[in-house]
Amino acid sequence: MQLVRRPQDRATLRDGIKRIAARTAAHAPQARYDSCLLMLSHMRATTTALSNVLCSHPRITGYGETHVPHGRAESLGQVVVNLALRRALSLRADLLYDKVLHDHLDAAADAPFFGARALFMLRAPAPAIRSIEALARRTDMHQYRSAEAAALYYAERVETLCGHWDRFPATRRFGVTSEALLRDPDATVARLGAWLRLEPPLTNSYVSHRATQKGGGGDPTRSASHTQIEPSDRPVESGPVAGVSAELASRCEAAHGALAERFMANSGPQPEPGPHPDLSNPQS
Repeated sequence: MQLVRRPQDRATLRDGIKRIAARTAAHAPQARYDSCLLMLSHMRATTTALSNVLCSHPRITGYGETHVPHGRAESLGQVVVNLALRRALSLRADLLYDKVLHDHLDAAADAPFFGARALFMLRAPAPAIRSIEALARRTDMHQYRSAEAAALYYAERVETLCGHWDRFPATRRFGVTSEALLRDPDATVARLGAWLRLEPPLTNSYVSHRATQKGGGGDPTRSASHTQIEPSDRPVESGPVAGVSAELASRCEAAHGALAERFMANSGPQPEPGPHPDLSNPQS
């Protein structure tokens, strides 16, 4: 008698194998938050381009969004597994990279998560929301195909990012706006590399990983067409958030302003990120 597996049975088996692999990989030297670089942002904030730059450095291993929920014992083990499956894992690198753009992936993050190095990125609400809506119409992101839905995602995500920013030690967080990055990418990349103490120095150049060229991994529309972040001399887009209620537009603006103010307050000279802080000691 031949045993026929149903699709749901195969999916259950596959998920079980992944969980076992993640628990095993969680013991890898790189699967520690104090050896992790997290990009925390929202969609359409120039995150794929900067991810490409970072992940082209020999000390950093990753590609972009792994879509792994953080806050579980095996979370970083699953990140390691995902990188290995996509041929983006380097055992010689000492910084494990993940990009997180959605609340359901980090809302339950626990104390170790806030011992990572955190790179926050932010884009002004009006152009970001228009770009989210436009991307959704070109892809299968049906849930963001209206301005109202895209704006609600933006407001909720940036509010979450404000809360995350406050939980990271000042020396473990770095804020970048999309506008500043595009205005002077070479200088911004150099500052980021200095903060991370990268050797060789981080430069504005990259080779786009194939995983970032697919939906869900990064920007499927343009990620492979460049080898560096190109500076833009276009005026910074501003103006009201169109196509949404006044209340939601105001909420988006308030969230953006709150996080941008946090970036500015933390923009002075900070001690370079060193060893994992003792999270049980409030003075660390």
